[in-house]
Amino acid sequence: MARYKEARNISDSDSDGKSKREQIIRKGITTLLKRAYSACALSDSKDIRECAISQVRDTLAQIRPGVEAENEIDDAVAAKAYDSFEACKVSKGNDCSAKIAADIKGGNKTMRQMLYRVKMQAMISSSCSESDRETCDSQSGDMLRELSDGDSTKVEATRQQIAAIKAAEAQSGCELDKNALIKSTDNCVEEGKKIFQENGGFGHDQISDDINKMAKSRTNGKKLEVVEKESLDIVVKYGTTCGESTIKTIKDAVSKAAQEASDFGEAIEIAKANATACQLKFKLPLKKELEGKGYNFDEGAKNISQRVSRNLLSNTKLRRHLSTTDVSSSQTTTMEESGETTTAGASKTTTGDTKTATTKKEIVISGTSRSLTLSCLSALSWAIVNSL
Repeated sequence: MARYKEARNISDSDSDGKSKREQIIRKGITTLLKRAYSACALSDSKDIRECAISQVRDTLAQIRPGVEAENEIDDAVAAKAYDSFEACKVSKGNDCSAKIAADIKGGNKTMRQMLYRVKMQAMISSSCSESDRETCDSQSGDMLRELSDGDSTKVEATRQQIAAIKAAEAQSGCELDKNALIKSTDNCVEEGKKIFQENGGFGHDQISDDINKMAKSRTNGKKLEVVEKESLDIVVKYGTTCGESTIKTIKDAVSKAAQEASDFGEAIEIAKANATACQLKFKLPLKKELEGKGYNFDEGAKNISQRVSRNLLSNTKLRRHLSTTDVSSSQTTTMEESGETTTAGASKTTTGDTKTATTKKEIVISGTSRSLTLSCLSALSWAIVNSL
């Protein structure tokens, strides 16, 4: 756990310092938000979230020029909630999930949207050194399981989704650095692919269109929201290489599970990897007649995982590898542009035809040894970031 916590803070994993610079920025933004939230909670503001946003928007526009401020704000709120959750787990507290709910309630985000962003905070493998990667992968998985109500069958599918989102963030960050004339790699797609693989993702080239779409939206300053699709992602890791017979058997097991469950259409292969183990990723679309009717994807995912595992167990050709087989399913989740149009650094937000003007108040944000107004903290943050 100690190495995991260190990696979530600041790592020296990249010799060029770019990874460290990125983590310092994110940590600074998170700290800024925490202090703004605490200050707004003590003020007479009726909407603590909007109060905090109004206080940090201009600062974020300086630190993250070109990036929609609320993307960073939502991640910072999720990081704050994850810190509370992690502290609760370390102290062996009870009902640690309630700590998350207290930190992410309110605002215009659903609880599930914000909970998914909290899960993204648990994925820190790309921040770990190569020697610690396996430990970080394991501990990330443990945290994802805890955040999924103890359901281990959702872990790997969720990991693959988050790896794609983090790849898009890295690719976009690279493009923004190039736009700002900050030294960066010439190939930003490869930068994203590197982060994708370090977070356990496989089949990057097969899902690169989705990653590129997310990266482009972020680079263009669009607001991104967590979006749940009416389908399941299924990931099967099998402890042998992907021979034609093995691939067919796995596909048949998934297709049979979908037919048995009767809620889903035909399985679609999304990605494949063939290294020390055969890894396949599928999508199961919900049947048209069930769309928009509140289908319980959490239960559906668990049901499908169990059925696929049973179908593989019944195949005598593959049974000897079952000890190294993992079947995981989770509702398809990604990041997409929202319908909200905002300007980074502005104090006015437009959603459709509704315009809300934010009036700024002089709110004091307490530090450890003295109090600073946000304007002073902004200058300090900006100076630190540009000195890296």
